[in-house]
Amino acid sequence: MKLLFASILISSAVFAQVVPFTAETTSIPSTQVGDPTFLSLPRPDGGAFSLLVGTDTAQTGVFTYNVGGVLQQVVQLGLVNGADSRADLVLVTRANGSLDAFSASESGLTALSPSSLSVPTPNHVALRALEDAGFEVWVDTSSRTVKRFTLERHGAALQYAPLADLTVPQTPSGLAVDDRTGRVYVALPSVGLLVIERDDSLNYVASIDAGQLGAVIGGLELFPAADGGTLLFTTSPSNDRLVVHSVDGLQSTFLGSFQVGPPDGGSSRARAPKHLDVFEHAFPGFPRGALVVQDTQLANYKLVSLVDVDRVVPLPPAFERHPPPVPSPDAGAADAGAATDAGTGSNVVGGGGTGGPRPDSSPSDPTGCGCTQAPSFFLPALLLLVSIRRTRP
Repeated sequence: MKLLFASILISSAVFAQVVPFTAETTSIPSTQVGDPTFLSLPRPDGGAFSLLVGTDTAQTGVFTYNVGGVLQQVVQLGLVNGADSRADLVLVTRANGSLDAFSASESGLTALSPSSLSVPTPNHVALRALEDAGFEVWVDTSSRTVKRFTLERHGAALQYAPLADLTVPQTPSGLAVDDRTGRVYVALPSVGLLVIERDDSLNYVASIDAGQLGAVIGGLELFPAADGGTLLFTTSPSNDRLVVHSVDGLQSTFLGSFQVGPPDGGSSRARAPKHLDVFEHAFPGFPRGALVVQDTQLANYKLVSLVDVDRVVPLPPAFERHPPPVPSPDAGAADAGAATDAGTGSNVVGGGGTGGPRPDSSPSDPTGCGCTQAPSFFLPALLLLVSIRRTRP
C-alpha cells in the first residue's frame, strides 16, 4: 500500500500537465495581486467587449485589462481584497470595510449608487444572478462569519437587504455560488470543500486529507455544466497547480490538475496561484470561455483559453446562462473615480435585520474525500514503476 501511494505521488509529478496561457497582464505595482473577475458583454453592433478586473490588496485599488492583457483603467480605491461579477455588475471588497459596486462598459467601470455598502473586514465576495433579475450576494468577513444580502438594481441605483449571517468551520479562502441551484461552495484552506445548501445546512464534498487539493487550498471557482453537473476549480499554491473536481450531490470526483505555463512551451510557470476566475461562455478568440489565474511571483494575471484546459482536463458543455439585460445608462451615475471618496457608513435599505448569527451547527470534520475515482493519467507512471521494480537485479 505504501508503494502504491508513493507511486501515485511520483507519477503525479512525472506527468505534470501544463496548459499554456494566451495572454498575461502587466504586473500590479505593489506586487500584492488579489482576486480577479472576468466579464464579456455584447456591443450594440453585435460584437462583444471583454474586461479582466484585477485587484490590488496592498495599495492602489482596481485595475482593468483587455483580453490582450493591456491595462485599460486604474480605479483608486486603496486596498481591495476580492471581486465578482454578473452581466455588467461588478462588486469589489475593500479593506476599509465596504463592498463597492460598479457598472462595466467598454470605457471602464462606473460607480453605482450607493457606491459602498458597509461590511466588516470583507474578503471574498460571490454574486448570484436570480431569475427575477435580482441578485444574491455572499461576503466572508475574514472570519468564520459569512454575510448575505439580496440586491436589486434599478438603472444606476442599488437596493440591498440583509439576510441572516452564516457560520462556517474555518475562515474561507474562496467562495463560489451556483446561479442555477443557489448552492454556495466554500474553500476551507486546511479542511476541504464545503457546500451550503439552500436550507443553510453545511456538508463537505471533498476533504484535503485525500491529497488532491494540495497542502493548503487557495481560491475556488465553479464551471456549471449543461447536464446540471458542477465542476469546481481550486488553486494549490504549494505546488503551482490548479485542481478540478466534479460534484454530484455530495460526491466529488477528482478529474485532474495542471499548471499554467507560457505559450512557447518554456519552463516558467504561474507560481503560487491563490486566486482565479472561470468564465464559461464563448467570446471572440475564446470559443469555450476563459480561465484567469493569478501569478504570485510576477504579480500579474494569466488568461487561459478553456479550449486548452479541455485538452488536459476534459470539460463538458457549459450551461448557457442568460444574464439579466444590461441596464441603460443613468444620468445620475457617478464616474469610477468617485468611488475613491465613497463613505463606509451603512447603506442597507429594506425591511428586517440580519436575524443574528446562525447557530454553529457545523458538520463534523471530513474523514474522507468523497471522491469516486482517480485520474487516468496516473496509470502509465504506475506501470512504469512496477516494471522497473520487477526488472531490478
